[in-house]
Amino acid sequence: MKNIVVLTTTGPGNLLTVIEFVQKHSDSVRLIHIFSDLLQSPSFVTAQSYNIPYSYIHIGGDLSNMESKNIRKKDCDVLLSELKSLEKRYGKIDCIVSAFRKILLGDIIHEYAGRLINVHPADLTVYDIHTRKRRYTGIGGLYRAICDDNNPHSRTTVHYIDSGIDTGEIIAMGDDVIRFPTEDLDDFEQRQKKYSDKTALTHALEKIMIMEKI
Repeated sequence: MKNIVVLTTTGPGNLLTVIEFVQKHSDSVRLIHIFSDLLQSPSFVTAQSYNIPYSYIHIGGDLSNMESKNIRKKDCDVLLSELKSLEKRYGKIDCIVSAFRKILLGDIIHEYAGRLINVHPADLTVYDIHTRKRRYTGIGGLYRAICDDNNPHSRTTVHYIDSGIDTGEIIAMGDDVIRFPTEDLDDFEQRQKKYSDKTALTHALEKIMIMEKI
């Protein structure tokens, strides 16, 4: 039996996609725990309704300076400890789906390299012609794509998490979502989450959890 853990802030869109995937492959895959860095996360309501264990995890700090980075690393170390405890109970965690709105730092990235994936709400296949780096990385990736660059469409990327910011290997891309002419960014983002997040995450889980067995 392969094990999945979900890290989420609000949700429950990506969480529901994981649950749907697990139900489809219940003979070989299970969702063993949900963590949220939001004390009253809507995902906890979903977890309760499906009888899935869940808990709050504090993830503080940011990337603004070294002191704040160290705070983030310490909190991520606590999360790492929680994950190790789960492995003692359930066995190896095969995939950790991160939908946190915060960047993970520290040993957790190395401990779960190749098993820790991120659902990023922008197209990471687009490169900046000047820097030759991915153009829509980071928290504001979708805003830069739609508002700054006036792109009429976008899609979700699921990739492995490494020590950079959205620089890991791409696993799957979601469906392309066209922005309506009068649609504001918030409404567009919600439609992208509904349609593109779901296909990207489903394809990624199939590659990681199912195709590897073949």
